[in-house]
Amino acid sequence: MESPYETDRLIFEAAQTLVRQWPQSKEVPRLLRDLYDKNRGPNDWLIGQCTEALSAAAESEEDLTLIDVWWGDDDEE
Repeated sequence: MESPYETDRLIFEAAQTLVRQWPQSKEVPRLLRDLYDKNRGPNDWLIGQCTEALSAAAESEEDLTLIDVWWGDDDEE
């Protein structure tokens, strides 16, 4: 059985792999959100931080909008 530390490391590595595919793959914000939602825990903020990398690497307003679709504030109306 993997330790919690090992599990967190593997999840973060998966998130990093996804981020490297952005912005060529427009599926990355959704896939990153899926990874985040399926692996909630004390270190889920590490996956959430990867969205900052997506924003920094965005090449257009459409990219930023796509990120917001999956990662925007749920409380906004």
